[in-house]
Amino acid sequence: MEYLRCKWNQVDFDKKENTDSIVDEFDICTCLSVMNWVMDKDNLIDLLSRQKVVLYEGHDNDQIETDRLRKAGFSGIERVAVSERGRSVFVAMNKETIERNTPITSKFENNAEKNQQNILTENTKKQP
Repeated sequence: MEYLRCKWNQVDFDKKENTDSIVDEFDICTCLSVMNWVMDKDNLIDLLSRQKVVLYEGHDNDQIETDRLRKAGFSGIERVAVSERGRSVFVAMNKETIERNTPITSKFENNAEKNQQNILTENTKKQP
């Protein structure tokens, strides 16, 4: 049985020395609803560019968010879910991860449709 390691960092993403101290030793990086609150977006994009796989939730439309992920060097970008606030959640993989054929996204399969359906169902229940 393979176990996953997890490490959380609480840092100021606007400070380059903080983001440079985060090394790419893990398989996946979560960046959920972070970009909107960072002033130095290029610095955060630089941090993301050093990751193998990113689970990413943005605040802007899908085109802007996928462009940001492409700017970070990701070519495998897939919308996998919709957050409780109606924002798209993406899995983005770098080229090397794609070439290794790592099956990361299979774990998220169909979640976007399920989450969207849950949001629609909840919204329908709230209406008089």
